[in-house]
Amino acid sequence: MGIYDELEKYIVFLMDDFVELEINEDIKSRAIELIKSFGLLPNDALIAATCRFYNISLITFDSDFKNIPWLKVIP
Repeated sequence: MGIYDELEKYIVFLMDDFVELEINEDIKSRAIELIKSFGLLPNDALIAATCRFYNISLITFDSDFKNIPWLKVIP
């Protein structure tokens, strides 16, 4: 079994736990505010607004999130 077969096994395992979250009007309006307030790109703003709305933690290496107070960014 090669490394890619091994990785595929773990990816399939992790995908079983994924849940798709609805992006509603409240999240969209929060995302717009984040774009204005923190200069986030639209996709990043949607991620941050969705985390805030659903009270989800996000740990990321993406420094674009470093000024968002409710998100933890790994330096």
